[in-house]
Amino acid sequence: MKSSPQLPAEILGEIIFRAWRSPMNNNERIDFMTTSMMVNKTWQSSFLFVSGKDIHIPCQSYIPYLRSRRTSSNVLCQTASIRVQADTSPAAAQDLNICLTPTHPRGQVNRVTKLIPRMPNTTPRMCKALSSFLYLCWREPEFLPNLHTLSIHYSDIPFAFDDLLDRLVTFPDRVGNLDLSFSFSNLQKGQASTQDIIIHSSWALELPFLKGLSICRGSEIVVGNMKVVCPNLEQLVVDGEKAEL
Repeated sequence: MKSSPQLPAEILGEIIFRAWRSPMNNNERIDFMTTSMMVNKTWQSSFLFVSGKDIHIPCQSYIPYLRSRRTSSNVLCQTASIRVQADTSPAAAQDLNICLTPTHPRGQVNRVTKLIPRMPNTTPRMCKALSSFLYLCWREPEFLPNLHTLSIHYSDIPFAFDDLLDRLVTFPDRVGNLDLSFSFSNLQKGQASTQDIIIHSSWALELPFLKGLSICRGSEIVVGNMKVVCPNLEQLVVDGEKAEL
């Protein structure tokens, strides 16, 4: 029996790269990551190279794995992405993963709490995963030392921008570019979106080291507040168009 012809390594790498960069929810990405390790050694090797340079955080438990990798693997990473999405089951919402965010290392955050309907106690697991990842990068400079771009996407999280600012207090200063995007497909009646929440908040947060900022589907309020948070921006892109600083 003749063996099946193999794809050239360059074509295989391009296929995996395009699949890896395509939009997926966290469950789909976990499935892709799992199956990619079981196809064959050639596919596995190419996948590890692609996913090592551009990491995606699909769940809380993936963070300790990244931390345990060899230094040579973490040095390759230049970009990281995390999708903060709502838990899909009651059991998931009860996950007790520890949130590592310390008490505001960059100063106190002032807010008008009485005007803000707070997020429920069952904070989605990926909100905690975002905190854990940012804190690890902030606390350990040797972890992902060449990381320069971070992408954060909030999907169906009520009060998403308010939650984001809570977690940016440990944003690592070696990251010079931040891509933010928001999507809301099934907001329940009475839940606020990014358009509503931040008008009631006052923050003392600054990220002076951020030079590039991209915001997709964020309201004018979100854009305006991020310009205040990032006073030294050199480039601002809003919904794919270059915007005034």
